[in-house]
Amino acid sequence: MKSRPRIWIIFSLYAALCILSLNSLRLEAQAVYGSIIGTALDATGALVANAKVTVRNIDQNVTTTATTNESGNFTVPQLVRAIMR
Repeated sequence: MKSRPRIWIIFSLYAALCILSLNSLRLEAQAVYGSIIGTALDATGALVANAKVTVRNIDQNVTTTATTNESGNFTVPQLVRAIMR
């Protein structure tokens, strides 16, 4: 009868290991892209419509542009994780 609890412990540890390994596989599929969302304002704090916004990836020297809407809002989607300016 002593072997039953031992087998149960080994089975439980094996099941936990399987669950943890499946969880780590799911983490590899996470997206590596991000977005910058903002509002363009002038020196007085007024909204700037139809302004060109340029974001530059410092590492790859790649630029991405967006234009603000009538409310001064802009979105630059699908940016690779990097230092931007």
